[in-house]
Amino acid sequence: MSKALLQAAWCAGQRLPQGLLGHRRRPNAPLRHRFCVELSLIWSSQKHRRTSRGSLVSVTIRVTNKLREHTSIHWHGIILPYQMDGVPGISFAGIAPGETFTYRFKVEQSGTYWYHSHSGFQELTGMYGAIVIDPADGETIKVQRDHVIHLSDWTDEDPMRVFAKLKVQSGYYNYNQPTAPQFLRDVAHSGMKAALDKRAMWNQMRMNPTDLSDLSASTLTFLMNGVTPAGNWTGLFKPGERVRLRFINGAGNTFYDVRIPGLKLKVVQVDGVNIEPVSVDEFRFGPGETYDVVAEPRDDAYTVFAQTMDRTGYARGTLATRPGLSAPVPEVDAPVWLSMSDMMGAMGGSMAGMDHGAPSGHGGHSGGAGMAGMPG
Repeated sequence: MSKALLQAAWCAGQRLPQGLLGHRRRPNAPLRHRFCVELSLIWSSQKHRRTSRGSLVSVTIRVTNKLREHTSIHWHGIILPYQMDGVPGISFAGIAPGETFTYRFKVEQSGTYWYHSHSGFQELTGMYGAIVIDPADGETIKVQRDHVIHLSDWTDEDPMRVFAKLKVQSGYYNYNQPTAPQFLRDVAHSGMKAALDKRAMWNQMRMNPTDLSDLSASTLTFLMNGVTPAGNWTGLFKPGERVRLRFINGAGNTFYDVRIPGLKLKVVQVDGVNIEPVSVDEFRFGPGETYDVVAEPRDDAYTVFAQTMDRTGYARGTLATRPGLSAPVPEVDAPVWLSMSDMMGAMGGSMAGMDHGAPSGHGGHSGGAGMAGMPG
């Protein structure tokens, strides 16, 4: 259990050392106000017992709220008493300004998890961070290098203003709407009646086939470990090393399709649980999920490419043998429109119209695209 929460702080409106857990506001973003939450961790492992899952370790985490508003910390994926779950209005009242709340629970899991605020829009403005818990009996996934890759999204707008816009018009940020030329192509392909019936069907649902995401790159910047695509987060390796990449989707909105051109990815863990390894070219995961993959890079640089499901943007970083290197960054793929199969789900065990066999998993909208037989 050597790697875990340690000591962390989160501040909006000021820069913190990168060694602290959690991600801060995007560099050069406008300041909203200055406030901090401080977390301190005390291990208490003198009295523990061995189980098949490893060592039960008691932890005490004191969270001091230096905000001007209530806050909370939720330990995402961690099994613990509901009073310690950190969800205001359900498990506790939240943490008032100036107060300290003490979380106490036993950790019996290992793997990749994360924490985030469950108060207001604090998670969207950077209150989150990674948790890595080493197995008490030693790691069975043998690698020589280990990187956390925490994906997220960021808006320079006031999140409440974004929410208000969506309440008025759900497609406010969707600039990929069906157009008249596309309707004419439907007429040419299927006939006038079929084209009209198709539009009527979507209108009846008050949707359109491009409703892939509530928010898009028109308001969001997509981040990798808190760094913009232009900033190029870099994880180092030596050629021939087995590298473990712990992907966490800490986005408030975005589903990501992740691939590293030129590398096979062996998925070894999902949501903190080891699985039978599966080799893929690409995987899709949604907010809150974690996927651990192992890769064996041999060239000097590879692009870690996480494009959004609506194909309006991407997060990007580099695996490299030394700082300053980069590799070609792919163009985003064309968006794949929703079909009735996507809307109605698996009926009778079939998913007609969904192309699970498309190269790199670009053809459908199921979770874990390109990962046959794996949980989503």
